[in-house]
Amino acid sequence: MNRGDPSERIWNGLKRLAQTEKGTLSSTEAIKRVRAVAKQEGAPELPESALRFYADEYVEMVRSRVTR
Repeated sequence: MNRGDPSERIWNGLKRLAQTEKGTLSSTEAIKRVRAVAKQEGAPELPESALRFYADEYVEMVRSRVTR
């Protein structure tokens, strides 16, 4: 684990945020969350492909937590 790597910090930030997310969310909402976490973690601009990847993964994190 490299805590200095922005992608690692984004991933960990999304995992923390997914724990408190209530219910399901749309891909548009997920993209907004990813942008906010990325900005907070020092990566203000993500390529579109990375943004969509993180958003899809975030939706899955929330979905798997909610359905437990």
